[in-house]
Order: sequence, then C-alpha cells, then structure tokens
Amino acid sequence: MSYVRKLGASALVIAAAFAVAFAVLLSSSEAAIQTRVGTTFTTVTGDDVDARNGDTRYVLHESPDGFVQFEITTTGAASASFTHSDATNDGQSIVCSDAADTATNNCDADPAGDGVTVALKIDDDSGKGVIFVKQTRLTGSGGEAETTEAIKVTVAQVSTALSVKANTSSIDAKGAEADPATAGTTYVDIRLTDENGLGIGGKKLTVVSTRALLSTAAAPLNERTISGQTVSLGEFDGGSLAGTVDTSTDDATTTDFNESGYARVVVTGGGSPGISTITVTVDDVTGTTDIVLHGPVKTISAELEQGAIAIGGKTRIVVTALDSGGNPVANQHANVKARGGVTPPSKAGIPVEKSNTVNKDLMTAGTEDKGDIPACGTVAAAEADVGPPVVVAQFESSGTNADGQCVIEVSAPGGGTATTTDDAARGTHTIVVVASEAGGAGPTGVNEVTVEVEVGGAPTTIESDADARIDPSAEITINVTVLDDESVRVGAVDIEVIHTAGDGAIITPVGAKTSDGKAKFTYLAPSTPGVVEFLVRTRTLPAMEAGSKVTAQLPIIIQIAEEEVVEPDPVEPDPVEPVEPDPVEEPKAPTISGVSGSLSLGSFSGGTVAELAAALTAACSDDGVAAHSIVDGNWVSLIPNAPAPINAGFAAAYPDAAPATVVVTNCGDAMDAMDGMDGMDGMDGNGNGNGNGS
Repeated sequence: MSYVRKLGASALVIAAAFAVAFAVLLSSSEAAIQTRVGTTFTTVTGDDVDARNGDTRYVLHESPDGFVQFEITTTGAASASFTHSDATNDGQSIVCSDAADTATNNCDADPAGDGVTVALKIDDDSGKGVIFVKQTRLTGSGGEAETTEAIKVTVAQVSTALSVKANTSSIDAKGAEADPATAGTTYVDIRLTDENGLGIGGKKLTVVSTRALLSTAAAPLNERTISGQTVSLGEFDGGSLAGTVDTSTDDATTTDFNESGYARVVVTGGGSPGISTITVTVDDVTGTTDIVLHGPVKTISAELEQGAIAIGGKTRIVVTALDSGGNPVANQHANVKARGGVTPPSKAGIPVEKSNTVNKDLMTAGTEDKGDIPACGTVAAAEADVGPPVVVAQFESSGTNADGQCVIEVSAPGGGTATTTDDAARGTHTIVVVASEAGGAGPTGVNEVTVEVEVGGAPTTIESDADARIDPSAEITINVTVLDDESVRVGAVDIEVIHTAGDGAIITPVGAKTSDGKAKFTYLAPSTPGVVEFLVRTRTLPAMEAGSKVTAQLPIIIQIAEEEVVEPDPVEPDPVEPVEPDPVEEPKAPTISGVSGSLSLGSFSGGTVAELAAALTAACSDDGVAAHSIVDGNWVSLIPNAPAPINAGFAAAYPDAAPATVVVTNCGDAMDAMDGMDGMDGMDGNGNGNGNGS
C-alpha cells in the first residue's frame, strides 16, 4: 500500500511539472493556432482553439528565416495529420520555411504572412482528445527555438434524424377568387438531432418545395416555445422554391433544456392545386412532408357515424369536401339545407334537430386532439363554465380540417319520460346537406348529398349470436344487437357487459355505446370445463353517472366443454350377389364355304395353310380333296392328308396366310373327283404346275 501511495505522489509531481512547463510553452507569443476564411488567417485563443473532428487548423511559428520542424503527438482518441505533400511519417511531421509572398503550392500555407504556417487537418473519424504540435527551429532565427501548441478535440455531433412536420397538411392553393394575397399559409417545423436525440445547432439545412412557395417565418412565427423555453428561429435564405435555413443553437441559459436543432419555414399556396412535397436535407440525412394545395370545393360527401339512434339520442354527419382533383379542401363550411333539409317519417312526424357549431371533441375538452373533427360552421374557442349559463369547452374551428372533414350534430327529440313526441320522431329521417354555412345554396356546381337516420324507441330487447357451447381455451367474439319494441336497431345507447359467473376473462371489452344498434366483446375461455355467464345491459346514461337506469338486459350462459363425439351406429353392408361372368366364346376355327362335288370355288375365312387344310377336311368327307391356286401363272395345290413334300409348293407360295379363294376338287365321291381332274391342265405329280399343259 505504501508503494502505491509513493507512486501516486510521484505521478502528481510529474504531472504538476509537466503542467507548468506546458503553460510556459503555451504562453509564448512566438507561436499560434489560426483559422482561415478565404485568404484571411485569424489567430484564435482560449476556447476558440478547440476543434471538432473534420476541422482544419493552421499552426504559425514566427520564424522569418530558416526551417522549422512541426511534429504531432496526441492523447486520447484524437488524430490529425499535416495536409501538405511534404509531410512525412504518415503526415505526422513536416519541415517547412517561410515562403515568398507570391509562392504557390508551398508547405507555407500563408506565404504573404510573417513566419511559417502549416495546415493541420483533424481526421473526420477522430475521437475526443488533445493534439500537441511541437515546433523546433532547425536553422535561422526568430521565434522560439522550441515550443508546443495544443488543440483540444471534441467529437462533432453526427446528423442522424430530421423531423419535418407541417402545422397544417392542407391549404388553399389560390385563395378567394384566385387572389394570391389570400392563398392559404402554413409553416413547417424542423428538428435536426444526433444519434442520441440531441439537437444539432448551427447546421445549414437545404429546403426545397415542389409546388408551394417558401419564405421566412416572420414574427411571431420566428419563435417557438418548447417546455416553457423560448427558441429563436433562423431566417430562410433563398428563392420561393428552394433555399437554406440554419438550425437554432443552445444559449446555455438552462442546463436541463437543449435549444439546438430547431428551424421553421413558412409555406404559402403557389396557385396551382396539387401535392407539394417539402424536402429538407443536411449531410446525408433527408426529411420530407407533403402539403395539399387544394382548389375550390367541387364535391361533398356525407356519412353518418350512427345510422340508427334512440329517441333523445345523438349522432353526427361527417362531411368531406374535395376539389376537382380529389384533394381535401380545408376551411369549407357545410350545413343541413335550410329549406326542406330534413324530411321526417311522416307529415305529422317530428324532425330531428341539427347543429353545425358543435365540434367532435373526444379527448381533452376545448383542445383539438387526434381523432377530433371540427364543426362544419364557425366555432369560437370557449372554456368550460358551470354557469349559469353552462358553457361547454370548444376549440376554435372554421369548417373542414386538413383532411377536408367537418361534422354536423344530429339530435333525435324526446327521451326521458315517454311523451307523444317520442312516437312522432320514430322512423326514418331524410337529411340533405349542402356546402354552405347557413344552409343556403352552396357554390355553383357543388352537389347536395342525402343521408338517412333511423330513430328508434327506447331499447326493449337484446339479442346475441353466442353459442350454447364452446371448447376449453377457445377465444370467441360475441355480437349483440339492441332493438326497440318494433325490432328497429337502436344505436348510440350506453351498454355494458358484466361477467357474472365462471372462469375465463373478457379480453376485449364492449364499447361504451352501440354502433347502429350493435356491439361486441371478446371472451377467452379457461382450459377447464365449466359454465360462464354474462349479463348485457343497456342504460339511459353511463353506469357510473347518477340517475342511470337499465332499459334492457340479456343473460348469456355458455357451456365450456369438449364437443361430444357421437359414434354412428354400425351399418351392415348390403349382401353382394355373385356376378356370373359373361361366357367366353371359344375362338372358332377357320372355315371354307361354297365347296361341293368334284369341282367348286371355295371361300376361306382366313388363316394359315394348315388351318386351310383343316377346314377342307372338315368340309369335305373325301380323303382326296384338294385346293388349288394360281401363283405367277402356275398352279399350286394343297392336299390335306398328303405328305409334306406334296404340299411344299403351296406352303412356299403362302408362308403367312392361305389365299381367301381356292379351287376345290374332290369334295364328293371319288369318281366325281377324278372327272374333275380332267380339266386341271399343267399339274404334275407333286401338286405343282408344269406350265406346259401336258
């Protein structure tokens, strides 16, 4: 332990001595660190000596003559090199002298200045550390014979992400009657950050627009308030479609807030409808946002959030306005047509009521949040007040939003204590919507649109599609339908589902209200058999509010068990009667026909010479029967019972098949056979013709 303490003390002494010597070296006025802008070199001191990776610094030694050697050493992860080609030792050393004022391509980077100045480039991938530049005068006079300068290196932030967001995503391309002065305007907020999400200040961003016009954010848009801190934003510099803007820098007034990296550009409609893409680039990072430049409204459409509501219930008509190119139109008003805009179910019916000055405000009252839709009329901002009179908080709006949408609230009269008004309001109401704030005629050429809302009575029955049995561990969605006493679906009524018995869990709860008279929830059954029960109820108000009453209910009971597999009764096969095979006819032997007596012409059914001989034997009882045929002008004969040599000529003449027609002799008595032979000229004793007729 004592050795360690002695070693630590020695190290402190050495460090202190080095610090003193280093301070002496840096105190010399014979050497300096400089920066350069164009041809102007400026000596920097204090924190200005510090540099970042990728920076270039200039080291001056004030020796008017002779050579000076510059050498680099580093600590930490810092790295650098001399840029001139005269440098040696991989750019870590260079010997240079003061060059003539008009010299070019010399290692003296400032030939017009006094002394010797060399350029030092901090590596782009340099880490944090210190670069020491030792300067030794080798010849000549002037300046310190040996001195050292130090440059503290910090790692520059790397541009990693660009956030580019338009305050409004749809603006008027032309303005009223194509007046550029009234064209729509919005602004684009930009934030440049590094890989750690910290803002990067002092970076020049390039901003390009494909259609809309760009300009500087003038007061009050030239400031942003973020986390209670005011950030000053730079000016846009450039033309109407492209230019640059610098990101804000941290003023270091607070330690827990970084004001760096913010910028803003104003965007104005350029007169031509369409999509304008705003592209922001810096280094290798790009961010974009699209802004719709819409023309005047051309078409409107409308859709009910709830097609069926109960008496005393409410729904909304969502109106969408588009220009001729299908682009959403912002700030367009709409309303139910002033005259004949609502047709009740009957002449004596009570029509539904409407209002185009009530925003759809789902989240924070009085604040336009995601999912909120402005009213189709003009609404002034209002804070909630319990009154009297009671004031409902509303955010400011003036017609359709950037998506071209606005809402008209529809209310069915009645509710509460039953009255004749309730029945008079029940049925289908037809509503006509026009593109004007007061309900008069809309812009020329813009269509009207019609929707229908069904007003039902109070809920009286609830139906479901739940199965009587489900498998263990099954996940099922149960749909329920709420109906009035006339079996009309009742929408927009408060509904609840209570898991009253059994295991398992509702994993997707039912919505707060029915939608067009329908609702659903999802249940996950346990892995064990059992029974689960639910109670579905509709109420006049949400269950937690005072005065809420149940209007209808439905118990749902489901058995949880494996499906019972019922084995079918065995089926005796029908007896199989043996099938007798068809009789197979034996092949018939070849036959010869038309033969009789001593001389006849026979027709053979086909076959070999041997089969012809057999056919002759079968047809003629005489042992002397013979068949004759002419081949190449000569007679050949076949005598069935004769030795083979006797029939050799006939067999040779017909090796494959006997002829179909033959002359037959002696198919009768012997005398007839002999008489028949009298006409067979040219026959010799072996059944072959001799060709001479003797």
